[in-house]
Amino acid sequence: MSDSTLELREKLFSYFKSLDTVAIACSGGVDSMFLTKIAAEVAKYTNIKLHIVIVDHNLQPNSNTVAQYTQAILKTWGLSSAILMWNHELFYNGIEEKARIARYQLIIDYCKLNQINHVLLAHHIDDKIETFFLNAMRGTGLTGLSSMREKTIKSGIEFFRPMVFLLDKHQIIQYMQTHSLPWFEDETNQDTKFTRNNIRKMLNLTQQQKTGILQTIQNIENECNRKDKYVKGFCSKNVQKEMLGVKLPVDVLIAEDFSLFREIIKKLLLFIFPYSGLELRQSLIKNLHNWLVRDNCKTTLMHCMFVKSNNMLHIIPEYKKLCSLKVKKDFHTTWNNIIKFQCNKDCAIMALGNVSFSIKKSLNIKKPFLEIAHLPVFMQEDNILAIPHLKIFNDKNFAIFFYENHSA
Repeated sequence: MSDSTLELREKLFSYFKSLDTVAIACSGGVDSMFLTKIAAEVAKYTNIKLHIVIVDHNLQPNSNTVAQYTQAILKTWGLSSAILMWNHELFYNGIEEKARIARYQLIIDYCKLNQINHVLLAHHIDDKIETFFLNAMRGTGLTGLSSMREKTIKSGIEFFRPMVFLLDKHQIIQYMQTHSLPWFEDETNQDTKFTRNNIRKMLNLTQQQKTGILQTIQNIENECNRKDKYVKGFCSKNVQKEMLGVKLPVDVLIAEDFSLFREIIKKLLLFIFPYSGLELRQSLIKNLHNWLVRDNCKTTLMHCMFVKSNNMLHIIPEYKKLCSLKVKKDFHTTWNNIIKFQCNKDCAIMALGNVSFSIKKSLNIKKPFLEIAHLPVFMQEDNILAIPHLKIFNDKNFAIFFYENHSA
């Protein structure tokens, strides 16, 4: 057994010790089958429960067969798994990115349904290096060049990549072959219409070259970490929390250099309305930066509304993007990834802006509509039970318990 494999086992054991449940994303490919096998062996020495999820992207005719084949192999290893199907319309452009976004969302939805907060991903050294070059070709900033971080958080769920500094593809295949372990080879890995595959074919790096590139990526990550620390300090000093939103002085915000401005906006958006798989394009941030120099006005970005008034910027969820939800009595429920709560009656929850006009008019609320349109309203048919953030409680027997707001 190689030193890297032993180090992986030690890292997983240390990670599992403090957790109850972890999900593993398994595609059936050599990387994820390897990680699943090692993680399952390590899990035997802890009290952790493993949830293995297989995402069927439904992009090839045999995708479901592959998913079931993978599930059958895992069963021979004594492991149960769940197949998550991506149901989508036919499309021809941006397949890689759309599949990536869908994959994360399916995993996040599964984790929230099963109260799982940690997910293992099987990305390794070669994946990290390929992503570095892929992002460099796109003209990305430092955050993109830092490539795949060992730990990232999406929608309040931690994604852990324990192999990105430990093992490369060759070591993984060597282990699987030595132990006669099966895996499925994805035929699309050879398709040159995908940019990543072209990069993979182009790179033929020595171990020394890989080490040098990894050191460069680590240096960039260190710089990003310093930036993250500054952004957190900026937000704690200048940002005021409001009702499911924030406000801060515009002149202080736009005084920052552009890269810091982008990171501050990204952090605030994630805090207000956690989203999965969506990247803030450079052009959108530049447009927002230019927009902020105007007088009182409003705009939207990533499901959030930006309202500038008297040099103060208010950022709140865009109420038209907030879905209504049926709520069951005494069940933990999360509404649009914004609030988690439990109540003592069957009811429905929706944004105040989506309530019928006649009902809103009867409330006689004096606050400006845009400031409160995103607030949650609890209803039974056409009767408002409560609007907690406005301290409106029309049913004295109705009780709600709020948990800590979700934050990425």
